[in-house]
Amino acid sequence: MGSGLGHATRMHLVSERLNSLNIPTVFSSSREGLDFLRSRGHNCSEVPNLDVKWGERGDFSTTKTLKAFPELFETFISQVRIEAKNMDRIGPSLVLADSKLSAVIASSVKDVPCVTILNQLRLSIIYRHLSRLFAFFEDIWAEFFGYIWAQSKLLLIPDFHPPHTISEFHIKGVRSASKKVKYVGPLMLKGGPEPDRVRWVRKHLKLEDGKKTIFAQISGPRATRVTLLKQLREVSFRNANHFNFIISEGESNGRQIPKKIKGGWHFEWCPFREELFSLSDLAVIRGGHSSILQSTKYGKAMLMLPIPKHSEQIMNSRKVESLGAGLLVDPSKSSVKTIDEGIHRVISDNSINSTAARLKGLFESYNGLDDISKIAADYT
Repeated sequence: MGSGLGHATRMHLVSERLNSLNIPTVFSSSREGLDFLRSRGHNCSEVPNLDVKWGERGDFSTTKTLKAFPELFETFISQVRIEAKNMDRIGPSLVLADSKLSAVIASSVKDVPCVTILNQLRLSIIYRHLSRLFAFFEDIWAEFFGYIWAQSKLLLIPDFHPPHTISEFHIKGVRSASKKVKYVGPLMLKGGPEPDRVRWVRKHLKLEDGKKTIFAQISGPRATRVTLLKQLREVSFRNANHFNFIISEGESNGRQIPKKIKGGWHFEWCPFREELFSLSDLAVIRGGHSSILQSTKYGKAMLMLPIPKHSEQIMNSRKVESLGAGLLVDPSKSSVKTIDEGIHRVISDNSINSTAARLKGLFESYNGLDDISKIAADYT
């Protein structure tokens, strides 16, 4: 599976559901995903991490990524070899590959059935609109990878059906994979924490009544977080008289005891994520697929601050904005001022908040965990 916390979190839930059906599971992952899964007691093998390269300001670097292509390709081949060895050792009846192309290829080589979970078929560059040539080669690239993804028995999309698909831009139009695509909905537990638990968290953090509560969940590679976290702390300082501000930086091995800041709290790793989503009035997020779906679970309006030049997060955020459930801050113009203005605008916009509340009903109409469990059980 992928190395991000979103992948790890949803596969943790899938695993729990399968284990309840007496179907054992083992994992392979890297970095944050590896740390998270092992912290939850899962048997998880480590594979080399494969990631794009980041610029000094925390933005995606096309130049560095292209220069590193030989190294990245070597890492990918290493992943395939390790995944194949893991399959030889374990002898699985099914491979559930969460956004992990190396696992799809290894399962094909080892003739093990594979079902893939992913929300991105298309590897997009954010500059495709500048040139037909960019768009042409991107489409060719998408069809090539779509053919490889389609070696899976099914491609399960953990998202809403069209026209509400958050990851629409990165799923649609890949003809080589379209026949394998099946929408199953969010891979998240329904419902939320008990009201008494939410009240305890509010009291524990001394959140002031009469103030709106802002929950900023900022995860991703560390290099991409530094500048934004500084900006969010400054926004908290400026609005200490108006908002309760909670920042979580998604450091899976970080301290769970928060640091008091002017206007609120700063967690390295927040153990009250569900409670804070439940009680908050606004979710400030990057634009990752899991964070957006988590916000819709609780019907929360969103202010989205994507990683600069990160096409998936930017296009996800544009989709949410087009649905009317949030506001995207242009990554190239992100600053204390634009974030501050964005928060005040979304908090006061009744239309955005009512649309976000309606998406909660859409979320509750899906049973993604049950559907994937039934599909997986058919292979065991």
